[in-house]
Amino acid sequence: ELLQNDPREERQSPYAAAAKVILQELTRRFLLGKLAPLQRAKTRAFKGALQLYRSTAEAILQRAAAGSSEASGSLAAKLAKCAESGGSALTPSAVADEMTGLLLAGHETSSNTATWALHLLATHPREQEQVRAEVAALDLRRASLADLYKCSLLQGVMFEALRLRPTVPLVPRLAPSRATIHGYSVAKGTRIVQNKIAICEDASLFPEPARFDPS
Repeated sequence: ELLQNDPREERQSPYAAAAKVILQELTRRFLLGKLAPLQRAKTRAFKGALQLYRSTAEAILQRAAAGSSEASGSLAAKLAKCAESGGSALTPSAVADEMTGLLLAGHETSSNTATWALHLLATHPREQEQVRAEVAALDLRRASLADLYKCSLLQGVMFEALRLRPTVPLVPRLAPSRATIHGYSVAKGTRIVQNKIAICEDASLFPEPARFDPS
């Protein structure tokens, strides 16, 4: 298996088990290409796991569209309005796709990055005090996104968390057309994997790659 399942986690949450199935299948399809559909049992398991998230996403959107107080002001409510709006660029199916993606990956990547940012600050007291002083001038209950963008050191902490502890270290892609990358000819359809760890530890890009430097 590409990833080992944790039986305890599977018993606790069907969503955790389904997420592992989906990740395994996406990785398998990337590696095997056109041969992947030959393993029909894995394909069926993938469709079932994806349907669990899809049906949950649709249920959330339906509750939001019905005016559920739990969804008031939430992203789900905004997406539900997009689905209802005839002038929206997103179809109801596309909106459900977006919500499914958020359920699968949108929350965990953000929370993991925030956790690593807090860890880096906890292990670097001087930078922690500097960030605390930077945000102390803000009324966090009323601060806008534009106000947070003015906190350059806080932004630097998040960028360093993404660089030093990337939540998604490998990004697979298919070349949409023929290209030349650093002198290497890449044919259309070539499978390419971007290694963020290697890039972020490259001394030619970051003179001291192991050092936490949010400045």
